[in-house]
Amino acid sequence: MPSLPDPRTVPPQVPRPSPPRTATGPLVSALVESVRRGDPSAADDFWRTAGTRGTPLVEEAPGEPGHRIVTFLWRGEAPDVLVMVNKVTDPSVLDASLMERVEGTDIWHRGYVMRSDWRATYRLAPGDPLAPETDGPVALRMIAAGSPAPRAAIRRWSQGLANAVPDPLNRRASQDGSVVELPDAPPDIWSAPRDVPKGTLTERRFASAILGDERTVWTYEPPVHSEGVLVLLDGEEWAQSGWIATVLDNLIAAGAVPPLRAIMPGNVDTATRVRELACHEPFTRFLTEELVPRDSGPAIIGGASLGGLTAAYAAYLAPDRFDRVISLSGSFWWPNAAAPGAEPAWLTRELARRPRLPVRFHLDVGLQEWALLAPTRHLRDVLAARGYEHDYHEYNGGHDALCWRVALPEALRRITRDHPERTAES
Repeated sequence: MPSLPDPRTVPPQVPRPSPPRTATGPLVSALVESVRRGDPSAADDFWRTAGTRGTPLVEEAPGEPGHRIVTFLWRGEAPDVLVMVNKVTDPSVLDASLMERVEGTDIWHRGYVMRSDWRATYRLAPGDPLAPETDGPVALRMIAAGSPAPRAAIRRWSQGLANAVPDPLNRRASQDGSVVELPDAPPDIWSAPRDVPKGTLTERRFASAILGDERTVWTYEPPVHSEGVLVLLDGEEWAQSGWIATVLDNLIAAGAVPPLRAIMPGNVDTATRVRELACHEPFTRFLTEELVPRDSGPAIIGGASLGGLTAAYAAYLAPDRFDRVISLSGSFWWPNAAAPGAEPAWLTRELARRPRLPVRFHLDVGLQEWALLAPTRHLRDVLAARGYEHDYHEYNGGHDALCWRVALPEALRRITRDHPERTAES
């Protein structure tokens, strides 16, 4: 049997509170009617329309202002087709996650009613008739973490994770799959290159005596003298594509943030990341004693998921070094209550019982992240009750790097809003 991670660090397997709302959009309804009438060109005409419009199909939701019917499509032969939309579909709602086939055609479809400010990544996973009827490593981890979904649903979902592919008709892709953005989703205004002064992004190997390992660290130096330090955990997420350099160039040129030097430590491997980014005191000492220069003054620290938890934990341990925290979809459920002897939301309880620290927080969480919403809202309420300066924002999306890349620039603007060089434009 494959080795399982520390059960305390496995996200809670909380079932989706209710299935996503499904609907059949006008274009598919018209197709079904044409097929029923025996129109021999109906399927080919439909695929020409889908190819022209691009997928998923986005149509008005009759009688529901501010909502759209979003229809995902697949073409071909398969036992079934799974729609894997970030935090919208899930093994606990497998029936609503599987496509329907238009009888007599090669067209599979599944439509969801979504609010018009939704953004997400997704993949499609046609079933494999030769897939083994056994539990793979992902299924075993979900079962060990206490997933309430039926075992067959967990097995189908884990097979989908292994075989899912981007949508072949979608013109937009990200590192996590195909992209869907509805018309009212917050605009991504900072990531496109502009004709502004450019900073430099460098990469180096860094050996830690405290942790006893070595990792890649990326550093961004602004085009003018830096006036602060930003530490971003999971450095690969932000730096490998050069995205962070473009965003910081644009923000700095607009006066939206002060000139920040960014230090972004990468991860050794997945198992090490899970250990180090779960309230691991030696990792905070690595940051404060080895990685971040002592003469840099208090720094901003940020991250997503376990990185968001660890950003807050580092400020809890070392508020003199990290006085501002950006947490995107932070794993504030940690540790998993399913683990023997574990009490969930440990860091929130610590912040509730300890005298208020000189730290400012910015919290972002997705409305589709049903396992994270309650813990993050609880932390927000604790921060408010303890008198912490904080910002809190809920976006219509999931546990998704696509959403985090839109959220981070705004978080940086807010967390540095008292800087004297901020302009009216910001």
